[in-house]
Amino acid sequence: PPNQAPEVPHAPIPADGASGVPLTQTLSWESLDPDGDPLTYTVAFGPYGQPPGRATAFTSTFDPGPLLSGTTYLWWITAGDCLTKTTGPVWRFRTAGLAAHAVFLPLICKPTCPP
Repeated sequence: PPNQAPEVPHAPIPADGASGVPLTQTLSWESLDPDGDPLTYTVAFGPYGQPPGRATAFTSTFDPGPLLSGTTYLWWITAGDCLTKTTGPVWRFRTAGLAAHAVFLPLICKPTCPP
């Protein structure tokens, strides 16, 4: 039988549309080859609005390194066996922002006219 293409990468972690993602998140996904061929993956990853970087992964995980806080990232996976490739959908997530601390300062008013 002819070679079958790998299945579409799916089940992303973090999930598509996730927010509050940790700044040390490892990406993962699922994909199988119907023929049982070994797969390699091309990971396209980067902040929204910038060209994504590309890396090769030999397992279904990828560590992008430290992420920026409060940033939306886009990513997608291309799964390939020795003959064919299948590109998955574009996924996005937003990282957690820095913790906000409210600071209340006393309001000091100067009178505009003498009393």
